[in-house]
Amino acid sequence: MVSALSTAHPRHQELVECITSHFRSDLETIRILSLITRTFGTLTRDYIFDCIGLIVLPYPTEEPTATASNFLGLLRAYPSRACLVKAITCTPESLSCRDAALVFASLTSLQEFHIFQEDDDLEDPYRYIGSHQLCALSALPIKRLRLNQLRFDRFHHLHDLLCALPFVDDLLLEFCVIQNPQTMDFDVVENGDYLKKSGSLKKLTVAFRKDGWIFMDYLMRYQRQALRGLNELCFTAPHKPRDYMRISDLLCLCQDSVRSLCIRHIEFGFMSIYPMVLPIGHIETLRLDIDYSWGLDFKTVQWWVDTFEQITEPGPLRFLYINVTGRCSKENEGVWDQVDVSLSRDVFVHLHTVKLFVDVSGMREVLQRRLARLQSRGVLEVVEGIEILGMLF
Repeated sequence: MVSALSTAHPRHQELVECITSHFRSDLETIRILSLITRTFGTLTRDYIFDCIGLIVLPYPTEEPTATASNFLGLLRAYPSRACLVKAITCTPESLSCRDAALVFASLTSLQEFHIFQEDDDLEDPYRYIGSHQLCALSALPIKRLRLNQLRFDRFHHLHDLLCALPFVDDLLLEFCVIQNPQTMDFDVVENGDYLKKSGSLKKLTVAFRKDGWIFMDYLMRYQRQALRGLNELCFTAPHKPRDYMRISDLLCLCQDSVRSLCIRHIEFGFMSIYPMVLPIGHIETLRLDIDYSWGLDFKTVQWWVDTFEQITEPGPLRFLYINVTGRCSKENEGVWDQVDVSLSRDVFVHLHTVKLFVDVSGMREVLQRRLARLQSRGVLEVVEGIEILGMLF
């Protein structure tokens, strides 16, 4: 079979392409396939080099490290591999490597850049990156920038890092932290606008931690003009009323451009103050989470009912996607009747799809029964499996 697949027969080539495409997200399997035959090796090469990780783990560790120096050696041996790299994932420590700038200069097809931290004891990532590395980073042809779990001593360190990086279409600030938020230094960054380098930011993702509102304040205070062109907003884990105030302000600012809103991992059961409803009258696609794992998320459902109810004029909402984790108690099922009534009003005349994803089979029947009006309109679909970034789990 292996020898047959290595021939040039069109059907065999097509079969190999189907196999490699099926396993494209399973890097370990792709690596194994690449060793079977030359045909597999050629076809899997794009997937293997599509995303490269440069990681230097904190000392002491017995784990292997994937450094810029290692990768530079490979690129010098096989220069054609450089154009295959579409994404780089790295730690701040790996950026300090002397060969990092040479690696970045070689990656002419790079589209995504991801910096992350894992160890809570690591210092401010800005300390690891020298002017030579920053100069190389500024020339990257990326469209997507993701900063994940970075801990900055001061706010202007984050701002300076953003200013050193190229402007992107898609910016993600995920669970980043300012170590000393009480010494906010917004005034220090007033003359250095990251987003004003260009007006092309189309998507913004903010994942909240304890002081997530700080980043929203920064955007609202200094980047208002550039934010007006946003098409898509995504928020993860907003957990304070103040977080929702900032989200509401941003939605109002971008109401002429934002058409897609996603709010993930929200839990109102532990809030002492009920958050304000959001102005979503201009949204076309809405994604949200309902999590019954703690038995308290009936409050979240009621909040969404209140949010829908404040829409009193026909709006453009066409697609509503809801993840429902766990199962609500019998006495709290009735709130879904309110969802059904609210979404069946004439103001949602353009509503085309209401799709719910459940991970408990019994919840499927509950929702189909409680959302009878939407069911009769032919817009309701309830499926098993939780949706994450367009994929079911």
